[in-house]
Amino acid sequence: MRLEDEWTNSPFRHTVPDLDALDQRSKFDTATAYKHPGDLSGFDGGRRKHVCIIGGGIAGLTAAYELLGMGHEVTLLEASNRFGGRILTHYFADGTYGELGAMRIPRDHGCVWHYIDQFGLTTREFVGENAAGWCLFRDAPKMRRWEWDKNWSNYYDVPPRMSPATAKHLIGQLATEAGGSLTARDWWESLSNELRAPRLKELDATAVGQFARGIPSRFDPVLSNEEWELAGRTVHHIWLERCSLLHWLREGYILDQSTKHEIVGGMDLLTREFLNRIRDLHPGALNLDAVALAIELTEDLPVVTWRQGRALEVRSETFDYVICTLPAPCTSHIRFRPELPPRKREALSNLSYISAGKTIMRCSKRHWELHDGIFGGTSVTDRANQQCWYPSDNLAVADESQAAHLTVAPVFDPTRDLLDIRVELTDAAPSAYERSNSPGVFLAAYLWGTNARRFSSLNDSERDDLICRSVAELHDHNDEYLEDIIHIAWDAQCNPGGGAFAFFAPGEQDRYQAALCEPLAVDNHPRVFFAGEHVGILQGWLQSSIQTALAAVIDVLQAA
Repeated sequence: MRLEDEWTNSPFRHTVPDLDALDQRSKFDTATAYKHPGDLSGFDGGRRKHVCIIGGGIAGLTAAYELLGMGHEVTLLEASNRFGGRILTHYFADGTYGELGAMRIPRDHGCVWHYIDQFGLTTREFVGENAAGWCLFRDAPKMRRWEWDKNWSNYYDVPPRMSPATAKHLIGQLATEAGGSLTARDWWESLSNELRAPRLKELDATAVGQFARGIPSRFDPVLSNEEWELAGRTVHHIWLERCSLLHWLREGYILDQSTKHEIVGGMDLLTREFLNRIRDLHPGALNLDAVALAIELTEDLPVVTWRQGRALEVRSETFDYVICTLPAPCTSHIRFRPELPPRKREALSNLSYISAGKTIMRCSKRHWELHDGIFGGTSVTDRANQQCWYPSDNLAVADESQAAHLTVAPVFDPTRDLLDIRVELTDAAPSAYERSNSPGVFLAAYLWGTNARRFSSLNDSERDDLICRSVAELHDHNDEYLEDIIHIAWDAQCNPGGGAFAFFAPGEQDRYQAALCEPLAVDNHPRVFFAGEHVGILQGWLQSSIQTALAAVIDVLQAA
């Protein structure tokens, strides 16, 4: 049996090439893997169907929009008082905004770009790196990132053999050691619901931190403990050390292969455009404060029961099909009759999720530009806030292909207290000098893993104190300009709940992926389908939410 014959429920089954035709010269093509399947009407079997969609995040909205556009009837249930799920843009009174959820879109994530282009949304380059950003680790004074690359060996006990490599080079060496032998076929197989190649199984079963430190012993040691602390904290990967090595490699491959973009005006505009079009097609399809309680698979059709509104009215309705887009923890709380198959119940209850938290700060002036000469990019630290990310909206890039790898050399004017706004820039310049003197919002903290779990246990007052103290070590003038501060700890959110996003722990793809995708059937006829970023293998991205939703819609359209 060919491998692609076993991709029955994989969200990538509509983009997979003929694996048996691949040879040693073939490459894994992310643009092909993540492309939109095109006009879905070609999959439509003809009969109009009534579909219940559970979950009003981007997966649920995508499914509703596509089905309504082809004349099917949709009832969408969202448990909270807003749509969008993990897309969460906070808008301040003056129109400035910051992203508390999804904030960037790789250029090869074709399913997302399909709707950005269709809705006519404006985007700009998302600047992820900037050599002018600060580094602050251990007892070293804060340094520009280009300075840190030259001086970190004074603060970490690393072997001379590694000098003068930067932390990113160390991580690159680790990834090359782990995944250098993977072929194009291996990469494609890593997107299937079944891992068969022994090398893929081995990588899936190994933790990132284990491999980095040479554990288990069958792997040659790559990094010492000190090197891993240095590299992991500087490039943020230490927070993923308990994750599957295969998933980490796949994530890194995706991040390195494509430039990133953001939606001008906020990521929430994508949610709004979906909602506007759904309301035009059928305003009664959308239901907020609608908590799904049970799904009963009768001898004929599924019956969904939910609690509606503040009056806590309980409703039940029969549907032709159900698409459940809730995260795994929320799905496991629904009562299923009959009970879920054991393997699916185990997958939903034990799938690992990454903890994450964010703090955005609104300031009366953009002090990171005025005083520090930082236009876009990040600062990194081992303090509690972990990372600062700066807006890219005041950046004029000479060469857009270099936007993600800027080298910025600020010049200080000794006659002024502020950084001389006449900044010498290698690849970039501020697009509007006056904008630096206007209000702005920056991401003052972006926390992952253990760091984020501790953050979630604090109240907002404690978070204010913790993050303000941390940011003050990077930005001397932050307290002077700070006007508002907003936090989110995704672990503490009831909806969507369960953490920020799924991320396979060692062995979980091999154990759980097929079960996560498996629909529920009545008399061998699938009636309940599942979608969402946790189903999509490429977890934690809008691409996965939309791609799995499209796969579920196609399943419904093709059902007899």
